[in-house]
Amino acid sequence: MVFPTQVAILAATFSSQTSNGQTAYSGGLDKRLRQWDFETGQNRVLGKADDAISTVTACGDSGIVITGSWDSKLRVWDP
Repeated sequence: MVFPTQVAILAATFSSQTSNGQTAYSGGLDKRLRQWDFETGQNRVLGKADDAISTVTACGDSGIVITGSWDSKLRVWDP
């Protein structure tokens, strides 16, 4: 399965929050945090950083996602 994007993805992580394990999050040079649904093949933008997102972590049962970006900021997202 391939999900094309317009710019490079620098970080991605799977979510253990979903029962089917079919959700992932990514960030990259477009500064956007995306949620990917592998069942439907769709993605949605959850938000945008001020610079490229270089790290993404999904935090277990809490459902939150943490990103680090080149703007020297750590962000907490609640998708």
